Amino acid sequence: MLNASLWVLIAFCILILLIGRPAWRTLMNYLDQHSFKIRNELQEAKRLHKEAQDLVNVAKQLQMEVTQRAQEIVSHAKIQAETLQKTSQEELEAYIQIEEQLLLERLAQMKAQTLAEIENEALDAAITAAHQSLSKKIKLTNQNQLFTEALDHIKNTSLEI
Repeated sequence: MLNASLWVLIAFCILILLIGRPAWRTLMNYLDQHSFKIRNELQEAKRLHKEAQDLVNVAKQLQMEVTQRAQEIVSHAKIQAETLQKTSQEELEAYIQIEEQLLLERLAQMKAQTLAEIENEALDAAITAAHQSLSKKIKLTNQNQLFTEALDHIKNTSLEI
């Protein structure tokens, strides 16, 4: 029986050698292909990770640039607003001064006109009163001559003033 067990063991070893060697190669080929596939996937993952990291860096750079540009725009807008406010204030002050000057000139003109009208009214009233007073005292023939002379004298006097 030993002999038969020995032969079974030898047959089993031969069978394992005959079947095991191609199975071993197939298993090794499968494992090699699987490791090659995993290696390729790792390389692809590293490449994608690097691309993603580059995109993140680019996005951060763009965000910084956009933030900086926005700050520049805001500061420029503030400067323009201040300049516009200052210019508007200066223009308003100049306009107010011009209007004030025009009003003062108009007021002086109206004052002068009113004084001239009052003087003319007073002069007319004085002439009328003088005419009435003199007409009572002076004869009619002399009255017209004296009136004309007095009127010419008053006109010449008022023009000299």
